[in-house]
Amino acid sequence: MTWLAEEASGALGHGSVATYPDRPWLVWRFDYERPDAVAGMRSLHDNPDTYLKGCRALHDVFRQFARRHPDLRENGGHDFNDIAGSVRAALLTQADKAGRIAVWQDAARSGALFGTAGETITDYDGDAWKHQWDSLDDSESYNAAMDLPAWGFYQAAALHRTYVLRDLLPKHGLIAD
Repeated sequence: MTWLAEEASGALGHGSVATYPDRPWLVWRFDYERPDAVAGMRSLHDNPDTYLKGCRALHDVFRQFARRHPDLRENGGHDFNDIAGSVRAALLTQADKAGRIAVWQDAARSGALFGTAGETITDYDGDAWKHQWDSLDDSESYNAAMDLPAWGFYQAAALHRTYVLRDLLPKHGLIAD
């Protein structure tokens, strides 16, 4: 079955290993089809460690932003080392989507993430942006569209796609269109 996923995906991204990289709690390994072609690359993946590093990097981005824009922050926030245990516990939670969301919400309410008890994480509503975009009619100006958060998302997604297809993949010898 692995070959089918690899063939269908062209082995781009993580298609040949299905959803394993998407599960923050999972530690897994795989065998390369051509180990000689990937000498030195690891086949053991520790998602909790990788995700925690990603969370730390994202936290650093927000801290840098807060330092540059003190007028937009409510408090000093936590050093990542102070919240790493709570973040790791959330990442290690093996549950369905609702269960994982509940763990993050509980950590936010307890003050373990943002420093203030009672905080909540806003629910994601992808349909809200779609509705926002679809509600524009042809008579509205381009300026109205550019003021929508949905426009910013579409712009960022287009830039990211271009970067991945034109810079990142070719840098690693992969060409996709």
